[in-house]
Amino acid sequence: MKSFFFKPLTFPARAVFGLLLLTAISWLAACSTSTGDESAANFDPVAQGDTVVFPNAKGDVVGIASLQIQPSRRQVQSFPGRLAWDEDRTVRVFPSVNGRVLSVIGDVGQQVTAGQALAVVSAGDFGTIQADARKAEADSRLAAQTLSRQRELLADGIVARRDVEQAEADAARADAENQRARMRLAQYGVPAGAVDQKYRLASPLAGRIVERNINPGMEVRSDAAGQPLFVISSPDQLWLQLDVNEADIARFTPGSDLTVRAQSVPGGAFPAKVTHVADFIDPVTRTVKVRASVPNPQRQLRAEMFVTAELTGPAVSGLYVPTRAVFLNDSRYFLFIDKGRNRFERREVTVGQDTGGTLPVLSGIQAGERVVTDGSLYLQQIVQNAANQQAADAKH
Repeated sequence: MKSFFFKPLTFPARAVFGLLLLTAISWLAACSTSTGDESAANFDPVAQGDTVVFPNAKGDVVGIASLQIQPSRRQVQSFPGRLAWDEDRTVRVFPSVNGRVLSVIGDVGQQVTAGQALAVVSAGDFGTIQADARKAEADSRLAAQTLSRQRELLADGIVARRDVEQAEADAARADAENQRARMRLAQYGVPAGAVDQKYRLASPLAGRIVERNINPGMEVRSDAAGQPLFVISSPDQLWLQLDVNEADIARFTPGSDLTVRAQSVPGGAFPAKVTHVADFIDPVTRTVKVRASVPNPQRQLRAEMFVTAELTGPAVSGLYVPTRAVFLNDSRYFLFIDKGRNRFERREVTVGQDTGGTLPVLSGIQAGERVVTDGSLYLQQIVQNAANQQAADAKH
């Protein structure tokens, strides 16, 4: 059997092999360095005055986005708001007596009419009111009968007129007391009748039960502060509450039209109309309370929901850019213009008042130019670093 083995290399062969190995290593290192430099150059921006260029970048620069500016014909300003129950159609039901809940008739979501019973409460003080009404009614009836009898006796000459006048006075007092007792009982929404001490908690108006805080067996008191036992409202009409800054309050007047949008209803737009603008400014927040009415026939909106209200201003012509595209430097406003081919030019502009996410540009740009909306501060840092380096080199 033959054995295979490598013969040791002679000196000339070892020299040639070493030379070839060093050449290969040097070539690989050069390729690696060249590739690294080329990769770094792709992302190495160059600042030329107010212009930033990415000379070797392939495609769009990551993190920088631009938008073509077109003349705008209307101003749409957005305001955060909150929906609430329409207080003109809402009532909070509190107990008028002290007692224990015997039964609960109404429940959340139930449609009720004015005067419909919501719960029954066993109340001793209400029983006293019922008894007083029954007693006053009996006294009034007795006084009327006595007066009628006295007048008959007077006609027969049996009693003196003084007795009749006394009976008339007693009848008048009894009738007045009877009316007072009936009116007091009517305040609880029940007519005079049996004394059962059962107070029927009724709805003051028609609507839908949107909140319930009562259970059978619960003790209720008329003088206790806390949550209402029931909240009756009309969900098909809501209020929109806005806190508007001083600078924007002139845009709101009673009758102004708004558009309400909610995240829970994507693409939904709900019309609203301003009904009230407060006459004072909150000294803490420096805002003005504005209220609007929002029809909600499909009940897609909910009370206490956070929404956005859009106010469309009068038709105007001008150029508007997103607020995030503009930045402040040394009390001057700047933005960057996308010149194409990864070339961005810083430009000073004059802007107007913020209109809720957009700024009117009064000078410095032209319609059709592309304005950098994302990455402006990154480009500004490149320009600033280049300026600082140039100033440092000038000192040396």
